[in-house]
Amino acid sequence: MTQDNLIEFKTPESSESFSDALSALVRQGAQQIIAQAVEAELQAPF
Repeated sequence: MTQDNLIEFKTPESSESFSDALSALVRQGAQQIIAQAVEAELQAPF
């Protein structure tokens, strides 16, 4: 077999330039969870 159907997977130059709707949604959810955790920690009694 001399032919195949493989194609090269192109990755972005940097992870900072990579953005799509799912990544943005996951990032936003993670930020909300972290903010809630920090707020709960601040409200917790010593």
